[in-house]
Amino acid sequence: LEEAGFDTLSFGRARAFEAALATHTPDVCLVDLSLPDTDGLTLVHRLALEQGAIVIIISGRAQVQDRVTGLELGADDYIIKPFDPAEVVARIRARLRSAKPTPQAGTTARFNGWTAHFDRYVLQLRTQLGEDPKNPQLIKTIYGAGYIFLGDVNWD
Repeated sequence: LEEAGFDTLSFGRARAFEAALATHTPDVCLVDLSLPDTDGLTLVHRLALEQGAIVIIISGRAQVQDRVTGLELGADDYIIKPFDPAEVVARIRARLRSAKPTPQAGTTARFNGWTAHFDRYVLQLRTQLGEDPKNPQLIKTIYGAGYIFLGDVNWD
């Protein structure tokens, strides 16, 4: 990957990787499912929920059900070992192209004579929910896309 021009960090354990996430924001995460300290699928699921990174599984598990499970848990791609490094590079580049952020929409909308300031409304909602605005847990900002609500909802 470095020969292809990518900056890389490598970790043999999920804990070391998760610690690095405190100071690094990866664009792409390649995850081997055979980690010594955690189930790789659990890590994939957490990455999909908490990070904006592209997640690609690299695994020797070739069964269709393994691939389906990985993709359903949030992986963006699944590569089976053995593989050609050129294919991995091509898949990463393709995912990065398709993940280019859309131009940031304005945060103020105008319609039928009304004006809505969405960022202000989200800030007010976060305040009402008791969220720390610098580290929100329930309403996360997805840069270039908008917001996502991560709370549990029970419908009656």
